Parts: sequence; C-alpha cells; structure tokens
Amino acid sequence: MITDALCPTYTPPTKVSDLTGFWEMVQLQIDETQRSHDDLLKLRKNNWVEEEIVKPVVKVLKPKASNKPAISKATTAKNMELAKARAEKMRLFKEQMKAKKAEQERENVAPMEAQ
Repeated sequence: MITDALCPTYTPPTKVSDLTGFWEMVQLQIDETQRSHDDLLKLRKNNWVEEEIVKPVVKVLKPKASNKPAISKATTAKNMELAKARAEKMRLFKEQMKAKKAEQERENVAPMEAQ
C-alpha cells in the first residue's frame, strides 16, 4: 500500500484514507501484543501462577410490589355493567342520529319535488 501511494502507477490509486485505516489496524495489533507482553510480565513476577479473578456477585432484585389496589371480582363486574350501559347509550345515540339525518334528507327532498 505504501509503495502504491508513492508510485501511483497502479489503478485505482491508493488514497490517504486507505493508509489511515491500514495504520489503525497495525496499531490495534501493536496494542494487543503489548497487552499480551504485560500479562506475561505479571505472570513472571507472580512466579508463573495465574491470579484468580474474582467475579463480583450480581444480585437479582425482585420487582417491588405495586401500590395499586388489587381489583376484586365485584369491581370487575361493576366495570362490565358500566361498559354495557355506555355501549347501550352509544347505540341509542347513533340510532337517534340516523333518524335525524333521514328526516333532514326527507325535508330536503320534499322542497325539490315541489318545484
């Protein structure tokens, strides 16, 4: 890649961003090698005995009880009755609206026939 950058006879020419990515990959490998070397030095210092890594104990917390009161069957039955009453009220309202609309249409058609 470096040769390609210096002598752009090859197609496509190597760009600076290509070299940047290349050097970043090289730096990652250098860092990994350094970490491995540091680990070996620690082992050597510790007379080639690996240190035990203590994992922290993770507690599993139970969800707290909610402050909402429990819904009894009586409450549920009452809600069902209210829902039925609302549905019946809505049905009656819709019927009244249909009747009113039909009446208005009849009134609008009657004057047209008179002309």
